[in-house]
Amino acid sequence: MARGDGAVVPSVDLTHVNLDAFARDVDALHADLMADLGPRDIAHLKRMRRWSHACSLLGYGTAWIAPNPLSMFLISIGSVSAWITMHHVSHRGYDKVPGMPKQLTSRVYAQGWRRYIDWFDWMLPEAWAHEHNHLHHPHTGQEADPDLVERNAFFLREARIPKPFKWVALLLGMMTWRFAYYVPNTIRELHRARRRRAGNPDGASPEETFRQLYDVKNPEGRAQWQALLDPRTPEGA
Repeated sequence: MARGDGAVVPSVDLTHVNLDAFARDVDALHADLMADLGPRDIAHLKRMRRWSHACSLLGYGTAWIAPNPLSMFLISIGSVSAWITMHHVSHRGYDKVPGMPKQLTSRVYAQGWRRYIDWFDWMLPEAWAHEHNHLHHPHTGQEADPDLVERNAFFLREARIPKPFKWVALLLGMMTWRFAYYVPNTIRELHRARRRRAGNPDGASPEETFRQLYDVKNPEGRAQWQALLDPRTPEGA
């Protein structure tokens, strides 16, 4: 099977798999895991949140002293662990845990003003949740996956520039990918889904979305940035 970037993905023969037996095994595993849910899961989630907040507070609280690797490490751990927690909660991994506080379930976590204490990242939580849960996971590694690295990096591979410049571009991308890639891409996919449901499909290309988001003269671009920074707005609520 060929992809849009010209790469060939080998097919896998699954005809020898007993699908009925596989389904029974999956159902049995699901039942065992559901029966094991309880107070330990609540305690674990709360403990991870405490560690995440502690790392962030200590990192930012010591960063003013002088540039130092310890503060950088703590800020990084706090940021990444908050994202990991958001990932699991957003996937509704804790929604059915008996006794789980409502604010730690997918419908409330990081929504509205809770962004400030749950996951105050560059990304709009509902935009990332839509892009990641409904587009990336159902189509991982396929053409419909918006995070298909091979396709998204195609322009860099084909660029007629010296390889050292490509390494510089890659390094800049590594340092800014949440801001430079995930922000416009997740907002674009959320808006496309909303317009499609409203009967007004969005034909904007990724390039047009990037230009719109970073153009301060564009009213819709300004509204999107306001939503990213202010949960009180309709988009951020």
